[in-house]
Amino acid sequence: MALTCIQHCQRCTSLLRSRSVGITTLQYSTDAQHWPAALWNSFIVPVLPSLLQRSPNPSQTRQRWNLGVRSYCESHAKVQPSQTKHRNTDELPGTDMVSYQNPVSHQLIDGGMLLKEWQTAFDLDDAPGHSALEEISHEEAVRMDIPAALPPVSISLKDYVNESETLGKLVQLGVQLWKLEQRPNVGSMLLRLDFQTDVTPRLVFLKQLGVEDSRLGYLISHNPFILTESLENLQARVAYLRSKKFSAESVASMVSRAPYLLNFSVKRMDNRLGFYQQQLGLSAQKTRDVVARLPRLLCGSLETVKENLKICKLEMGFRENELQHIVTVIPKVLTANKRKLTQIFDYIHNTMNIPHDLIVKFPQVLNAKYLRIKERHLFLQYLDKAQYDPAKPNYICLDKLVSLPDEAFCTEVASATLKDFELFQKTIVAQPRMTSFSERHFTHNSTQTFFRQNNMASRAPATTGRLLVSFRKWYYNAAGFNKIGLMRDDTIHEDSDVKEALRRLPEKVYNDRMFRLKRALDLSMKQAVLPKEQRTQYEEDVHYLEPYLKEVIRERKEVEEWSKK
Repeated sequence: MALTCIQHCQRCTSLLRSRSVGITTLQYSTDAQHWPAALWNSFIVPVLPSLLQRSPNPSQTRQRWNLGVRSYCESHAKVQPSQTKHRNTDELPGTDMVSYQNPVSHQLIDGGMLLKEWQTAFDLDDAPGHSALEEISHEEAVRMDIPAALPPVSISLKDYVNESETLGKLVQLGVQLWKLEQRPNVGSMLLRLDFQTDVTPRLVFLKQLGVEDSRLGYLISHNPFILTESLENLQARVAYLRSKKFSAESVASMVSRAPYLLNFSVKRMDNRLGFYQQQLGLSAQKTRDVVARLPRLLCGSLETVKENLKICKLEMGFRENELQHIVTVIPKVLTANKRKLTQIFDYIHNTMNIPHDLIVKFPQVLNAKYLRIKERHLFLQYLDKAQYDPAKPNYICLDKLVSLPDEAFCTEVASATLKDFELFQKTIVAQPRMTSFSERHFTHNSTQTFFRQNNMASRAPATTGRLLVSFRKWYYNAAGFNKIGLMRDDTIHEDSDVKEALRRLPEKVYNDRMFRLKRALDLSMKQAVLPKEQRTQYEEDVHYLEPYLKEVIRERKEVEEWSKK
């Protein structure tokens, strides 16, 4: 039994010194055969049974093992001379001779654990971890998990701009990523693109084509799919346009103003050009001019074009040659809104009594705003200047009627002031303006009117009631609007609340207001005032709009409060 324990100890000592996990064979020292029996008993017996019992505490096992190793080293140093002596002799003492037997494997297998597995578990338990400065192999580096720098999923492209070269360069070009990320699958498509191999060649192609730097961002913002088109297809489509005798400047302008133009095949562009030439009966040169001026004709739907052509011929009554002239001057007529087009023509032809030939001569009136035409015509009619026949004196050109700004129209055409025209616009009962202005916010107090907003007495120190009333009368007369028969609520600024309050006025009150405004406009045009006995007096001035304005503002605030909840 002692011999078996010594053999176990020698095997484990060799394992500890080598610190190798992958040992499959054990080296046995022959020094153990020359040890005295007393040394065996003092060294092995207290240590090895704890190892063979497989103590569940690894730290206790290591402590006992280290104690046995130290004892072995001390004993090994003492017996070294005797070992040398025995090695130099041919025969060894019989008491020190030990016959070798190897029952270890059998005993360890019976204990439930193979020797190789036990050695591996022991060494791994005692092995230190990797150092931060230690070099690792390629296989270990491949197996390492590195956290991703980019989020796998995001609802916005802003999370990838700092990490993606493509997105960063597109932002520098002026591309509006906030628009592109709202379109399905466009964001993921941009992230998959490589700037050097996918984006740069197409940008260089567009630059060589003649597209300006300032238009690149606009083009990609509206058509990011041009970055996925092959260069061969893009070059073939440009070559087709050049073969149809479009100049290089025209092609560059068409691509800049119609971003999707180069995404359509050569066959489709050829069919579109043939359609317009056949339907309009134009020559090849005029067809090129129309398409060059409105390149989206090659990209948009043909149904709108067909409907507008049918309306112009059947409902409006234009002849073929008249329609050709209109289209060549104003190509936008082909893609205009059908309701707007018929509304403008009906007012010009049936209300203003302008014949077809005059409309054909100035087709830009069909592209003007309906409300602008109506307001200016009524203003000229009020001044008795609405004369559009070129054969008669005081002729008003239709081009000036619709193209000049308000101030130039008043001075050059109407011979009036801008203030007079703005005052006249308040007298027109019409639908809300169709123009799109930026939202304007007015600080409006429901209890304030034109007079109270400008009342200097309200900022003066407290005075007697008689002095306050006298000052208000003086200021009321100094304001001047009573000289032309207006009340204070007639001059209030018409914001959205005031307009809604005006709609709620009783019919009689509203008609009286319109009468005062028209009379004031007439006096202003004649640069005259009312006699003193006909002027509006301070006591006669009634805040007729104030209660309705309070009601409108209260309802608006209630809606705003409910919308916040």
